[in-house]
Amino acid sequence: VQDYTIAAPQAFITLTASKTLAVHAPAATLEGGKFNLRWQQNIQPKEPTQAAITAIGSLPAKLLQTAVGAQTISATGALGVALQASETAPKLWAFTLNANAKGAGLAATPIGYAKAAGEPLTLSAAGTFTEGKAAPTLTLSRAVLQGHNAAISGTATLPLTAEAWFKGKASFPNSSLGAHRFNANLNKQTLTLQGATLDLRTSSLNGDAKLPNGLNLNTRIGTVLFPNGILRNVVLEATARNDVWDIKTLRGTGAGGVMNIRRNGPVLDVNIKNLGAILTTTGFYKGLKDGDLFGQLRGTGSTLNGELKLSEFEIRNPPVMLKILGLLSLEQLVAGTDTTKFNSGKIPLSLDTNNLTLNNAHFTGPSMDIRLNGNYGRAGGLMNIQGNLAPAIPFNRLVSKVPLLGTLLTGSQDGVVVADFRIKGTTTKPDINVQPLSILTPGLLKDLFRGGNPNANNNPR
Repeated sequence: VQDYTIAAPQAFITLTASKTLAVHAPAATLEGGKFNLRWQQNIQPKEPTQAAITAIGSLPAKLLQTAVGAQTISATGALGVALQASETAPKLWAFTLNANAKGAGLAATPIGYAKAAGEPLTLSAAGTFTEGKAAPTLTLSRAVLQGHNAAISGTATLPLTAEAWFKGKASFPNSSLGAHRFNANLNKQTLTLQGATLDLRTSSLNGDAKLPNGLNLNTRIGTVLFPNGILRNVVLEATARNDVWDIKTLRGTGAGGVMNIRRNGPVLDVNIKNLGAILTTTGFYKGLKDGDLFGQLRGTGSTLNGELKLSEFEIRNPPVMLKILGLLSLEQLVAGTDTTKFNSGKIPLSLDTNNLTLNNAHFTGPSMDIRLNGNYGRAGGLMNIQGNLAPAIPFNRLVSKVPLLGTLLTGSQDGVVVADFRIKGTTTKPDINVQPLSILTPGLLKDLFRGGNPNANNNPR
């Protein structure tokens, strides 16, 4: 059976006058599981096989793990199985399946569900399976999963491929699984999730999972559980395009933050109060404190351009080199804080399906000014950003305010003492490379070395 072998110490084979072949193996084995197997089919030439199979017994739960994928589910122990299937037409099978997972331990981490061996869980399903030329299709006229922290019942017709499953139909009302409480409906490439609770505490929002291109997601959930907190009254309308989400509406509140992102024609309005709280709660980034993000981006689909502004925020635990070069303000030293404050940030950016590109973003604070150019890969989560940092030492502040002298010494920079740097890697483990000699080079000379272009990328070696 595909990559598996069914073995039996004894089998009874019957050939009838009507040219039907039947096999009965009362003690068949498969990967250590034992079951009673009956199989028969018509062997008359040029006629439908009209095959039928009955299997009753137990199978190792690891077969479920192999079929679904070890990254999706971990399974140990045994599953009780009773399967009846018959070929009612060429490549069309009608079936009933009853499975008992009380003897199995299951952990589906991506969806936040787990049960230990001994805890009840049963599945009862009936429907058809079609071996199509393009993709096999599973139709469930009845599917009921119930037991330990689980109560799901509904119907579905789904193409069984990763690229096409969302083009089918499914309805699972009043469902619960783990901490999830929801109604799910799939129709015309739109997945609608509504309900009281959605549990994303063990889900990887920054994962590398491939998104089904063209899937529309329409979500309205009262409470969404994240790794570090809760968001309430969450509304998300988005379309998957090239492994990223094209957001039409995103709203939610929690932990002192309010998020409101909405597309109106070619304009995407962004208004997030306390961005740091939102990012920390959802588990995307823990290094930002406070900060209101607002502005507009324009474009079509996933390609957008514009400028966002970020006000009154702090960076928690900034990299050691930036803290040293920034010469933390007297206020921070006295307070003993481990954050770097910024008063404002202007973030010109371009956004497409692959990258978020910073176009001379500028952040100003009491201890340093920073300019950034570069990109962030939306699918892989990798940064490649060049920038320069001007510490807010008195000499820098004084020179920059003298009209002629400031222009001669600083050029397009924010001070005489300016450090060039590059950031590569992920947001959780960034690799920061500072060019030491750049600290001693006046800003105007840097502009000359770069061919007179103040916005040219820095490439420290």
